Amino acid sequence: MVFFTEGGPARRRRHTEEQILAALRQGEAGTTVVEVCRQLEITQQIFYTWKRKYAGLGLGELRELQQLREENTKLKR
Repeated sequence: MVFFTEGGPARRRRHTEEQILAALRQGEAGTTVVEVCRQLEITQQIFYTWKRKYAGLGLGELRELQQLREENTKLKR
């Protein structure tokens, strides 16, 4: 999927589990959401979506959840 920005087309980037959890921890630690989003080049909407999905999960649990989702997708095909 390609999005267009001022400088031209921008590719959709997938963030790692570590980046997602680090962003959520920064938000919990007191860094403003705007600053966290600016650092990762994401929208506030994405940040709050991550927060709703992954709040309270550890890295191992997040990886397990994503593996289960991938397996589910394969089985549905």
